[in-house]
Amino acid sequence: MMTDQAILDAMSTAFVCLDADGVIVRSNQAFATMVGSTVENVIGTSMASAVDYESNRAYFDALALTRADGVTRRVRNASADFHAVFDNVITRAGDLLIVEVTDVSREVREHDRRAELEAAREV
Repeated sequence: MMTDQAILDAMSTAFVCLDADGVIVRSNQAFATMVGSTVENVIGTSMASAVDYESNRAYFDALALTRADGVTRRVRNASADFHAVFDNVITRAGDLLIVEVTDVSREVREHDRRAELEAAREV
């Protein structure tokens, strides 16, 4: 039987679980890799120390709102510190916040490229 951690690490999207203080209590390898660390090193750290607040303000605002009202939120943020665009699904489960993070940078770049080509054709 697979362990809980093995199941999390098998996920293609990044996963992180935060306690009421914003401390990472669970993570998978995809998230740890995204922030340039290991699962062992991110567990017990504050999300604010793993991710720059200023360049991820929409993400942190959504975390605060979901913590307050329990409404699941989807938020896209362009993260300057990671030079990437992420889609986040944030869910509250009791005192915990569960976040699934998908890097959509490639899709966004492709969309922008197509829009530029269409605009050039109209000229």
